[in-house]
Amino acid sequence: MKYLQTYIFTCIVCFIFYNKIIAQNINQTKNSIHDTTRCNSLNSMIEIEYNDEIWPKYNNELKKIALKNLKTISNTSPLYKTYSKYLAASLNNTGWWENQKGNPNEARKYFEQALKIQEEIDDKNGIAATLNNLGGIYQNKGFIDKAIALYFKSIEVNTSINNMVGLAYSYNSIGTAYQSLGDIKKALDYFIKSLKLHEMTGNKNGIAYALSNIGIIYFGQGDYSKSLEYYSKGLQLFEAIKDKEGIANSLNNISATYDAQGNSEKAIEFGNKSLKTYEETGNKSGVAYILNNMGSTYSKKNETTIALNYFMKSLKIEEEIDDKKGLSFSLNLIGELYFKQKKIESALEYSLKALQISKDIKNPERIKSAANQLTQIYKLKKDYKKSLENYELFIQMRDSINNEQNKKASIKSELKYEYEKKAAADSVKVAEEKKLSNVKLKQEKTQRYFLYSGLGLTVLFGIFMFNRFRVTQKQKNIIEEQKLVVEKQKHIVDEKQKEILDSIHYAKRIQQNLLPTEKYIRRIINTKS
Repeated sequence: MKYLQTYIFTCIVCFIFYNKIIAQNINQTKNSIHDTTRCNSLNSMIEIEYNDEIWPKYNNELKKIALKNLKTISNTSPLYKTYSKYLAASLNNTGWWENQKGNPNEARKYFEQALKIQEEIDDKNGIAATLNNLGGIYQNKGFIDKAIALYFKSIEVNTSINNMVGLAYSYNSIGTAYQSLGDIKKALDYFIKSLKLHEMTGNKNGIAYALSNIGIIYFGQGDYSKSLEYYSKGLQLFEAIKDKEGIANSLNNISATYDAQGNSEKAIEFGNKSLKTYEETGNKSGVAYILNNMGSTYSKKNETTIALNYFMKSLKIEEEIDDKKGLSFSLNLIGELYFKQKKIESALEYSLKALQISKDIKNPERIKSAANQLTQIYKLKKDYKKSLENYELFIQMRDSINNEQNKKASIKSELKYEYEKKAAADSVKVAEEKKLSNVKLKQEKTQRYFLYSGLGLTVLFGIFMFNRFRVTQKQKNIIEEQKLVVEKQKHIVDEKQKEILDSIHYAKRIQQNLLPTEKYIRRIINTKS
């Protein structure tokens, strides 16, 4: 009895414990399902939010929820792949933001973490997107071959899953890589491929960006009228789909084109429109960028006070969002402006800051610009030692950039020559084809005249032959009728002749019957003898 009570008690305890575990699992499952909905919402909000102060907060929350759930579920759970996908997305977003702030090495680390997770769960869409992002990092650092290899991997993955939209964006990325190499033909080829795929899928956003990239090609070639044409087409599409980010970028591109043409009034007009649109979207990095551009336009007009005001506004925003790449650029612009105004101490202060930040982010182009500016400043201050030091740094940075670009420059010149030669050949070919086309048209026209004349003669000959046939047929009918009459008359004559002959034969027989035969006469003569 005692053992029975112990057994019953043990069963009750186990039952309660088992129910508690089941209840916990059900609650965890409910929470997990609820969290997937939250992750999906956060991911969507990040995609549509341009304000740099808001979307990173959403992204941090997305990462937090994904990590929390991945700690409580096994890798065999159906939700493991879902939360891993969201974690990779948050890492990708962080990488993009770090790159925007001028930290490409940090950005690369985040992209590589995201890629590792995506490969583990076989998220091909995510893999393709991350490969594109990594390619962008290597491209910005000057490793174009590495970037192109990553873009081609992205193309391969997108092709394997028939992701036409992703493939179009990959084509666009590889187009920008070839553009940086100076291979204009290949760049255009890939931009046009991207454009066609976006048109095929009806992706207006993609079409607009492809048009903008083609506009950049023409801008680089100095064909500003063609550049404006493509930028304007892109702007119209962005406005149609109400993509304010795209609108702001297009307006900025148009402003830069007018500035390159020396039309400062138009440049400022479109610059202000771009600035207003960036402010509406809350894109602070965009606002800072256009402020610098507009400051440069005013600086060219020698309106240094207005230019400095724009540079300072840009600098303040970049400090707020910790955009080191932007900071190095703004500081250098301010240093140049103060140098232009002969405010040497202020120029020195800002140029030194620009150099330090440029070294922090290891950006050779920015270091080169700051060192060049400091060379001039120290020379004016008669500090020749520091002037020489900065000049040597300038040469070092210039050479480090040109080591890779020297080869590219010769390739670019050759490609440019080939491109212009092909363009000239194409124009000659078009002219020859047009000329040949005109000759062919004349020949076809002459052939048509001969054809119509021949047809006319054939018809006339046909009518003549038909009339001759009718006459011949009529004559034949008359001859046939005459033949019948003759045959009938002949038949009558033959009948008459037959009757006459029959009468003669009949008379002859009668005559023969009346006259004695020769044999009878001989017998009578012989008897009498």
